[in-house]
Amino acid sequence: MGTFFFDYQEKAMQLEKVLYSFGCFYFNGNIVQKDTAKAFEYFQKAANIGNAAAWRRIGMIHEANKDYPNAMSAFTTAAYKGDAD
Repeated sequence: MGTFFFDYQEKAMQLEKVLYSFGCFYFNGNIVQKDTAKAFEYFQKAANIGNAAAWRRIGMIHEANKDYPNAMSAFTTAAYKGDAD
């Protein structure tokens, strides 16, 4: 039983990193054409399973769209979850 939990936890952490990376690809236009909406979707998925840096990127997208209340909320969540940037 314990091994199953740790295997599952490891796969979840890998998924979190993959989702965040896909978001970065779309956000920056690396490898794929830049698409902020798709980047936002991937960052949301990564954030929902615990990626603190994804919350920062979500905040950056809100800030670029002049949605300052949601930007502040996302930045605060990122900091609370341990993102140092």
